[in-house]
Amino acid sequence: MRLPLSLSFVAAVLSVVSAICPDPVLKSQSPIDIPQLYSTPNTGKVDVAFVNPADGILKNEGETLKVFWNGGKDNNFALNAKKYSPLQFHFHAPSEHRVRGFQYPFEMHIVHQAEDKGLAVLGVLFEISNEDNPFLDEVWSSIANLGDHGSNVTVAGISGVPLNISADQSSFYRYSGSLTTPPYTEGVEWTVVSQVQKMSKAQLDTYRAKIHEDSARETQPLNGRIVTLYAPSNP
Repeated sequence: MRLPLSLSFVAAVLSVVSAICPDPVLKSQSPIDIPQLYSTPNTGKVDVAFVNPADGILKNEGETLKVFWNGGKDNNFALNAKKYSPLQFHFHAPSEHRVRGFQYPFEMHIVHQAEDKGLAVLGVLFEISNEDNPFLDEVWSSIANLGDHGSNVTVAGISGVPLNISADQSSFYRYSGSLTTPPYTEGVEWTVVSQVQKMSKAQLDTYRAKIHEDSARETQPLNGRIVTLYAPSNP
């Protein structure tokens, strides 16, 4: 039976709302706009280290470039002493997280998983400068060999060391959130590095040459969630 015009319009509106808000019960969504915060000491709350290089598989997923990568031997990412292992990292342009309302041009998410299958994501923000980012250079060197959506290439010897992320030197924003893509699963532990990395406009243009569309989800309400800023353990 054909719906009357008015009912058809209502159904269309509800369909759009459903796509934007997939589940009204979900109250701990990501990304967020990180507010102004006072820091608290990082007494074992966040521990991170990338020590040795490892090969990765760079894949063009259409909406992002993703690198399947295990972080290298002796890598460490732990939250409250719970260890998580790297699965992959991918990118968003512009950034998904904002800091006091400011949106950066680029963000990387390093997705980790614990033995109990719990997920934790390490977010890294980037701003434009006159110099190439050495970590991105390791991956970008293979982009020229990457085809369109669905293609992949091997990237040899990706090292997280150039990111200079460590509990001794870095500050971290911490909160509980969700995946930023469907099905927006909650219970994801988010750690966003407060120190912003630098990248060149040429590096951003190289990414945009493969991924043309913006891929940032809108920021989500905190709904009473606590965001904590952990200061370096050895500033």
